[in-house]
Amino acid sequence: PRLASKGVLRPADGAIQILARSLKAKDPTFVACSPAASLVAIAESSQHRIVICSLVTGEVVRTLGKFGWASGAADGLNYPKGLAFDPSGEHLFVADRSNHRVIKMNAATGAVVAGVGSRGYGDGCFKYPQGVAFADTAAHGPLVFVCDYGNDRIVALEPTALEWRFGVLHTRLTGLARELDEQA
Repeated sequence: PRLASKGVLRPADGAIQILARSLKAKDPTFVACSPAASLVAIAESSQHRIVICSLVTGEVVRTLGKFGWASGAADGLNYPKGLAFDPSGEHLFVADRSNHRVIKMNAATGAVVAGVGSRGYGDGCFKYPQGVAFADTAAHGPLVFVCDYGNDRIVALEPTALEWRFGVLHTRLTGLARELDEQA
């Protein structure tokens, strides 16, 4: 289904309708669309996986991940939450909630190519990260922003190797702007 202009759901045409009928998502928690809007990634947290679907054909293309206690760039997902594609659509950033880390996956194979985090507070640590967003900022270049739920903070990471870029950013807009300016 798709959202009509007055907020009423109505059937969609083609691939979206096929996807809506065929996808049997279990505990979907977050979605992300590829830059070309040809794929949608769906985090099925309780299934410890990410389902990639085609918005062109309406079919499930692949399933990424499986349950595992992991750290750094090791394979395994434990309640994946937030998702974000990089601008090329080649990589998917994942907030791996109960592994207390953020990973960068190859969107085609599911291989973890970079990861950062362990449970705790301070640089390199997360406590139940929930969301991720990719931004190519004019002032600071590309960044991955992470909502570190358990530590009540927003963190900015360098997207290539997921290295700490600015440390902890404040959630209040004035604090965020001030800290970015000071570290530039």
